[in-house]
Amino acid sequence: MTHGSKANHYSEADIVALLRTSSSFSHIGDKRLHEIAERSEIETAEAGLTLFQQGDEGNFAFLVLDGELAVEVETESGRVRVAVVHRGQIVGEIAAFTATPRTATVTATTSAHLLRIKRSTIRRLLEREPDAAMAIIAQLGQRLQNLNGIIATLTQA
Repeated sequence: MTHGSKANHYSEADIVALLRTSSSFSHIGDKRLHEIAERSEIETAEAGLTLFQQGDEGNFAFLVLDGELAVEVETESGRVRVAVVHRGQIVGEIAAFTATPRTATVTATTSAHLLRIKRSTIRRLLEREPDAAMAIIAQLGQRLQNLNGIIATLTQA
């Protein structure tokens, strides 16, 4: 994975616009979204690169700027794809927000540009925006419930 400059490809305004569309950050004001954009780095992943493995420590999340990522979980029946993530979507936020191990393995299925958002940036934001923190907690709870339902269905098939 390579690191790049925001000026190369995406402006801060582009990144803020994408953050605004993400369900995890949609409750946050523009000032805080600009702070996230300023404190985060853009990375490039080539197709086939595994970004992180299920069970890994998670101290960051990715906002997909372009490209496509596969989200897969290990089950008793083997590895199962549970989602495909595209532009404007966040991946890895459960572990980054909650300091728990990664719930899935994520691999780039195409070349992708990703905004790496560190846990420290997220923590700073949540301390300053308690209402946003509550909205994010509700969103994460829903995502975990959906993921558990998918896994339960797949392991019974």
